[in-house]
Amino acid sequence: MREMVLHATRWERGASETDPLADSFLRVLALLCGEWLEAADVGYSSLSAFAKAFARIVGKRPARFRQNHLTKREP
Repeated sequence: MREMVLHATRWERGASETDPLADSFLRVLALLCGEWLEAADVGYSSLSAFAKAFARIVGKRPARFRQNHLTKREP
């Protein structure tokens, strides 16, 4: 997961709106984040610790990240 989150930083914010590869990658990452949060066994002492680490790396909380990347884009 860490590698995927770090790899996601290669794109600038908003890139998923114009880059199909970025959009696909970030949608998959968002789905995986949801699964990882449900499992809660991702190597962090608590969901709160994970959310803080995620926000520090990505710049937004996991819930906001999922919300931004799982909503359908309006044409």
